[in-house]
Amino acid sequence: MAVSTLEATLVLPEKTLPETKISGERATYKANNYLTKYVSVSFGTEDPVFLPLERPTWQVQVYFKLPRMEPLPLAFLDVDAETGEVTPFTDEQIDTYLYRANAYAQLHASSSTRPV
Repeated sequence: MAVSTLEATLVLPEKTLPETKISGERATYKANNYLTKYVSVSFGTEDPVFLPLERPTWQVQVYFKLPRMEPLPLAFLDVDAETGEVTPFTDEQIDTYLYRANAYAQLHASSSTRPV
C-alpha cells in the first residue's frame, strides 16, 4: 500500500487599510500639535493604529517624555481619519494626565539624585 501526502500552502489575503484622507503619520503630527498647544510640550504621540469605526479613526498613544527618562504612556488620543480633527481631552482628563506626569517626574528626579 502506497502512502501519499498532500502538501498545501495556506495563503491568506493581505489586509490593506482603507483609503483615508489622513495617513497615520499625518494623524500623529496633528495629535502632537494639539498636545503642544493645549496640554504640554512634554507630551507626544506615537504608534498610530487605524480603527475602522463608523467614522474611521486613527488612535495614537500619548506619552509623557522628558530627557533622561523613559517615556510614560498615559492615554490614547483619537484623530478623525477623514478630516484630521483631533478629539480633544476634557479639562479633567488634562488635569489628570498632568498630575500623573508630575508625579512620575518627581519620582524619577528623586531616584536619580540619591547617592549610590
